[in-house]
Amino acid sequence: MSATQSESPQSLLPLPLPDADHRHLQWGRLHGASIGLALAEARRDARTPALILTASAGEADALEHELRFFGPRLAIARFSDYETLPYEPNSPPPDLLAERLSILHDLANAKPLTVIATCDAVLGRLPPVDFVRAHALVLRVGETIDRTAMLSDMSDHGYMRVERVSAPV
Repeated sequence: MSATQSESPQSLLPLPLPDADHRHLQWGRLHGASIGLALAEARRDARTPALILTASAGEADALEHELRFFGPRLAIARFSDYETLPYEPNSPPPDLLAERLSILHDLANAKPLTVIATCDAVLGRLPPVDFVRAHALVLRVGETIDRTAMLSDMSDHGYMRVERVSAPV
């Protein structure tokens, strides 16, 4: 194998990236899918998390599709908003809350995740990093679990013990 075959592929869109001397950069004149391509290139060898904010859910959807196309190996997550209005008596869907907490857990552990969110999705209060780390329940395949301790932990986190689960609450 030649040296050129073992190196990472050449960038399709070479752009300057933030570094110690230039923490903030601005790219201009990117139109259409070139924004997704530029971000995918910027995140190609990422070792830290990144947050990409968009003005609308439609822009976030389009950008997510572009990043998945141009950066198929990227760890991408969509941080959705609560889908409820402030002071509305309805609670957000439990699966949406679980998804948001999973993303916050990955960020708290500095996984190189590329998070796409609207401004509205991140404007609300979020739990502190230490809280997310301390209250996460991580289960692994093949792991032996202390049943009594797990039941106690789940009860402390608001789960109710029932005979049969009929629907997520």
